[in-house]
Amino acid sequence: MTTTSLQNRIIQAKNDGKYIQTSRLFLMPLDVSDAAEAFKWCGDPDVTEFMNYTIYTNVSDVAQWISEAGYNCFGFFLRENGQLIGSGDVHPNKNGAYELGYNLAKAYWGKGYCTEASKAMLAYRVAQGYKDFVSEHAG
Repeated sequence: MTTTSLQNRIIQAKNDGKYIQTSRLFLMPLDVSDAAEAFKWCGDPDVTEFMNYTIYTNVSDVAQWISEAGYNCFGFFLRENGQLIGSGDVHPNKNGAYELGYNLAKAYWGKGYCTEASKAMLAYRVAQGYKDFVSEHAG
């Protein structure tokens, strides 16, 4: 992604109220142009092993997912270089409570990025008036 297109996306996300910045990350909605990068974790069986979706087998399926849900899902971008490394959100579940979910490219595991993004997303949703959070895990 070029610096100009990244800057334009950041401006749009800020204007739409869908931008979060942390010390090492910025979070903003995914775009179909992110599909090839997102496939790096959506198509990785180690990353998707415990997820509630089937592993993606091609970039076009990831692009379709992003086109359908991406604007409601935050991409996790490194502030230092704009690299997309994961995605997540706090979204309503079938019981009306709000649930945290995320994925992260394996190369970035164990560095605290999900903790940083999760805290920021939860704070963002609390500021929007969200209540009744739940969390599940598999392991």
